[in-house]
Amino acid sequence: MPLTGNEKKNQKSNVISVPIVFTPRDYIKYNEIITLNINNLHTIDVKISGEGVPMKLELEKSEDQIIDFGVQRVGSDTTKMVYLVNQSKK
Repeated sequence: MPLTGNEKKNQKSNVISVPIVFTPRDYIKYNEIITLNINNLHTIDVKISGEGVPMKLELEKSEDQIIDFGVQRVGSDTTKMVYLVNQSKK
């Protein structure tokens, strides 16, 4: 993988930070190895693991299952907030 400019280099310690984005495509556990090739002189294997889980959103307050906007003037805008909680496996 060639460097793209998204990586960050620390000039003082000669360390480079390379972002790795995990995007699961299914509800399974993933275990992979990424091989980093440095100038064809040195390789490093990095083990990566993660799990795809289903999204499980719930209302923070059960009484928000019914939202009553009451009487409103035609053409007016009214906003009410409903808060969701992510109950997916962490």
